[in-house]
This record gives sequence, structure tokens and C-alpha cells, in this order.
Amino acid sequence: MAHLRGGLKAALGVLALGVLALGLLSGCGAQGGDGLEPVERSVTLTPQPFTQTMQFSGRIAPGEQTAVSAPFDGAVTALLFTYGDRVEAGEALLELDPAGIARSRAEAEAAFLRADSGARRLESWDSSPEMSRARRALTQAESELADIERRLEETRALLDQGLVPRTEFDGLLQQRRSRRMTVEQTREELAATRARGSGENLRIARLEREVAQSRYERLDAVATQTVVRAPASGLAVRPPEGEAERALSIAVGADMREGQAFAIIARTEALDIVFSLNEADVNALHPGMAVTVTGAGFPETLHGRIASIAGQADPGGRGGQARFTAAARLDPLPETAQGRVRIGMTAQVTVVLYEASDALLIPPQAIFTGPDGPMVRVRARAGAPEERRAIRLGARGPQSVEVISGLSPGEIIIWEESSGQFVN
Repeated sequence: MAHLRGGLKAALGVLALGVLALGLLSGCGAQGGDGLEPVERSVTLTPQPFTQTMQFSGRIAPGEQTAVSAPFDGAVTALLFTYGDRVEAGEALLELDPAGIARSRAEAEAAFLRADSGARRLESWDSSPEMSRARRALTQAESELADIERRLEETRALLDQGLVPRTEFDGLLQQRRSRRMTVEQTREELAATRARGSGENLRIARLEREVAQSRYERLDAVATQTVVRAPASGLAVRPPEGEAERALSIAVGADMREGQAFAIIARTEALDIVFSLNEADVNALHPGMAVTVTGAGFPETLHGRIASIAGQADPGGRGGQARFTAAARLDPLPETAQGRVRIGMTAQVTVVLYEASDALLIPPQAIFTGPDGPMVRVRARAGAPEERRAIRLGARGPQSVEVISGLSPGEIIIWEESSGQFVN
């Protein structure tokens, strides 16, 4: 009997487990798949500001800048500034030894005087001793020819009368031929002498004088500029790459070459932010786009616009991608930032790709694809019947999409989301 009661209890237990399992299975079948209850969401369309941006890392760089260079060759006798200092227009930056420029000026003056003397000589060439000698030689030759011609006519008359021998007449004929050749030769010499003072020779002499005069005047003008002064107010920074190494060696006693740039004056009211783009982003930006700039070294948010985008990729691109350099000109710095924003500081650049003050925005999950493209479920007002409407989309943001046409302010957009709760 006990054995039968034990078997009956076991059978009842198995039956109970089976009923429980069936109940669970029927419950799962009622959930319709994942068991998540859809919840209707809605938003009323209201015009609001919308901005689409891209961010890059960059550095503060000189914008409007003026190079300061040595006016002549000379040794540095005094260095009166430090790179990074703010300097004012007219402030002394460098002093040069005047001995070298004084010697060069004297040499240039001597060369100018020689060139000027040569040009003046050719300009008055017609009255020069060379032309006078050539004219006298021609006059003498013509006079001798005329004398032979006269004697020849007299001898011809005597010969016709039989008063002189034939040989005397023939001798005079020979002398006339010789004198004619002499006259022709002296005429050619006169023409050649005249040509020496005209045409290309005169033009060359004048050009040589102009060059010598220009060099002398330039050296004469800079001979007194032994003190090099700042041409404008701003930050005195190192020259760009290529000149920077020579600028590092500038010290008292160092030799400077004429035209060698030793500093750049960067206007603090016209700074740039320089940043790098990859080839996937370069065509999304264009000059004139607004930017905002923030940095750890300055609390203020700076504003500006893109000024330039390189048309050629930078050399040595990393990762096989081409990189392009872009520069944005910052607006004049506020007074609170002028002492804090420094050349070379790193900064974050936010470029405004698109901006609208009264955009209609909807969540991306409310959009579905219909036969005519993007569509949404919409009610004209609360309690109104629902309809499906085709729309035209604009710019896209991380959490919303702009609608260009198809919707109006005040309409209600509807969509469904999963609530995350199981249906019991």
C-alpha cells in the first residue's frame, strides 16, 4: 500500500510539472516573438535652431604678418627683443655694425660716378675729341682730292697743247685714285666713330648708369638704418620654416645678410587657426564658413571664418591618406583674451557646416521608407486622424533630422518604440 501511495505521489508531481510547462509555453506564444510591448511616441513640430558641425584640432598661428629683415650685410651689435614679446611699431629690435655698409656705399658711389661719366661722354659724343679728329681727317682728305682734281684739269689742258709729257698726266690720275680711296676711308671712319656714341652703345651706357645709380641710392638710403625697428605692432615670432634655423643663431656678433628675415611681426588682432583635414572632409569645407575656437589655454570662445584651404596635399601623409592644411582667420580678440591667446597654442576648431534658425526637426526613428521616399505618420492636431505623408529631408544631426518640406509647425509626428516590458 505504501508503495502504491508513493507511486501515485510521483505521478501527480510529474503531471503538475507538465501543466506548469504548458502554461509557460502558452504564455510565451502570447507575447508575439520578443515579448516587448510597443509604445506610441509623438512630438509637436516647433521651429528651432539647428546646427551641423565638424571638429578638428589646430594651432594658433600668425595671420596678418610682416617680415623684419636686415637692410644690409653686417654684424649684430645689439639684440633688443626676445621671440614671443609684444612689440610696438617703431620699437628698436636690432642694431647692426655700420662699417660694412659704409664701405659698400663708397664702392657704389665710385661705380656710379664712373658710369655717369661714361654716359655723359657718349651723350655729348658729337663734340668729343674722337669726332673732331675724324672730321678733320675727312676735311683734309677731301681738300687733297680737290687739289689733285684741279691740277689734273690744268695738266689735261697742257697735255692737249703738247706742253707736258703723258707720264705726268698719268701720274696725276694715279694720285686722284689714291686720294679718292683716302676720302672714302675717312668717311667710313667718321661713320664708325659716330656710331660709337649712339645706338646700342649709348643705351648700354645709360642702363649701366641707371643700375649704378639705383644701387648707390639704395645703399645711401639704408646706410643710416643701423637700427632695425618693428614695422608694425604685434608679437615678434620666429620666421617660418627654412628661416627659423638661421634665426636661432642670431646673437650679438653674428653676421646678418642683406634681406635675411630674423623675425615676423604677427598682429594679435588678426590671428589664424591652422588645422589639418583628411581627403574625406576637404570637400565638405569652403572659405567663408563660420568657426568657433576653444582651447585649454584660454577660457574665451573665439570666432572666425575659414580663409583658405590648400589646393595641394601636404607632403608625407600618414596612413596612406592625403592631408590638407586649412586656415581660419579669427575675429579681433576681446580684451580679456589678448594677453592669453599665444602663437602656437593648441585649440579645438568647430566648423559650422550648416545653420538654420527655424528648422523643423524630427527624430530619425520616426522616418520610414515609402513608395515616394521618406515618409512619417502625422496628425494635423491632437485628436485628429493619423495620415502618412511624404517629406523631403535636409541636414542630419546626431539626434535629429531637418525636414525641408512636407510638414508644418504645430503638426504632430507619431512613431512607435519598444517599451522594454514583457506582456504577461
